[in-house]
Order: sequence, then structure tokens, then C-alpha cells
Amino acid sequence: SYFDTSIMHCNRLLEDNRAFLANDSARTAELYHRMAVSYRGRSTSIADFDSSNNYFAKAVLIRTQLLPTAELDLANTYLQWGDLFPRKSKWKEAITVLEKSEKVLNFNQITQARQIWTIDVALRLGSALSQIGEFQHARERISAVIAFL
Repeated sequence: SYFDTSIMHCNRLLEDNRAFLANDSARTAELYHRMAVSYRGRSTSIADFDSSNNYFAKAVLIRTQLLPTAELDLANTYLQWGDLFPRKSKWKEAITVLEKSEKVLNFNQITQARQIWTIDVALRLGSALSQIGEFQHARERISAVIAFL
């Protein structure tokens, strides 16, 4: 499958370029991010879920150290990571991670460059909040999206 091929390709890149990646943390973070997305996409077992979770954590750790230049990349990693948890009905974990993405994007001071990302995060966060019965907070997120549109 596509995800198996992607995982094998990323593993090969990690092995072949270990010395190079040690000096280029942005590329290492991107590779970890891609590995996480691939494991999340395959998602056939609890091991895939755990692998995806671990790779997202590694990508976030590196991208946090690269701030402020990696701000949108960090927000995207949190957004993609937040998509992992609903697959296991872990809504509170999804909310925690999506709120971090929202915070990085500075939801209250939206710019044109960040508008699409912020709308995406707000929609996913609103959906997750509604799953745990936080309807007022979910409405706030959805209302903010409508205001942007």
C-alpha cells in the first residue's frame, strides 16, 4: 500500500542520511512528521497508532526548538497529530493537541497567510469538542469560522 511504501522510504532516508539529518533539524522534523502521517494513514494496529504518536511527538519537539521560523510547520504538525486521536475515540487528547495548534496560530490575531490553517483547526476542534459534549465551546469555534468566511 501507499503508506507501507512511504514508511519504508522514510526509514531508508533516516538510515542513509543520519549524519546529515543530525545537522539539519528542520529536515529531520519534516521526516518525522511524514513518518507519523504514514503510520496514521496505515493505522492497522495499536502499534501503528503508537508509532504515529511517537513520531509526531519527535517532530513537535524539534519544531518547537526552531520557533519562530517553524511556526506554521509546528501548527501543521499539531493539526495532523490531532487527527490521530479521533481514530481511537480519544477526543480529549485530540482537543489538547488541536488547542496547541490553535495557540501557535494565535487564533485571535488571524492574518491572511494563516486564515486557512486557522479555519481548519477551528473546524476540527469544534468537532472534537462537540464529541465530548462541550457544545458552547464548539459553537464558539464554528462561529469564529463563519466570521472568517
